[in-house]
Amino acid sequence: MVEAGSNRRAFAEADLAFHIAVAAASGNPMFRAFAGVVETALAASFAISSPADPESAARNAARHAAIADAIEAGDAKAARQAMFTVIDEGLARVAEEKE
Repeated sequence: MVEAGSNRRAFAEADLAFHIAVAAASGNPMFRAFAGVVETALAASFAISSPADPESAARNAARHAAIADAIEAGDAKAARQAMFTVIDEGLARVAEEKE
């Protein structure tokens, strides 16, 4: 994600790959199957909600790193909170673009 910078398409592709990796790493075949089913919708959502400026892109990449770090540490609560933060900020970006 960091390498994508403010290239929204590249950022969205990296974002999708991250979330697919999280689903695969969950070890839950139902969760991975669900992620596969909604992959197209996720790709479209990430294309719309990806940050457009370098500062936001860097902040968003850091938020995703926090998710990965929490998962690696086995801290489900921190991972959940970090994921909610990413989702909330993505929704806020979509709402801002609509204005």
